[in-house]
Amino acid sequence: MSLFERGIVESSVSFGKLLMNPKQQITGHTDFDLANYCRAIARSGFPGITEKPAEVTQELLDSYLRLIADRDLPDYGATVRRPEALRRPLGTIGRVTAAGVYCGVNQAKKSVSAIQTNTSAARGCQSGWRRNATPRPIRQQ
Repeated sequence: MSLFERGIVESSVSFGKLLMNPKQQITGHTDFDLANYCRAIARSGFPGITEKPAEVTQELLDSYLRLIADRDLPDYGATVRRPEALRRPLGTIGRVTAAGVYCGVNQAKKSVSAIQTNTSAARGCQSGWRRNATPRPIRQQ
């Protein structure tokens, strides 16, 4: 959700006007500083989480990742042998995504090696990430 959708800031740019005239010059202003922006990212955009204390927010987000591995994937017919190994790369993807928002895309690209390392560990590859490796399909039940 955007900061405007969360009710954190007022919009200074009209999306409707932009759609009506895509070639118009766009300007805007906000007093929302970097520290506030970082706090908003860390709280996520999930309704019901944004106003919780930091410790509660972290536990709720960790629970969300656990549920993906433990419940959502099996509900779609996937067999997950080691859900704890799947949670590591999911968490890393979230951190790298946040780094991309905070530090810019180039910094996030540098952090992609962390995803590759965690993905290799989750797959049991001792030799590290193999670029030309064929991905294994998810086994159906």
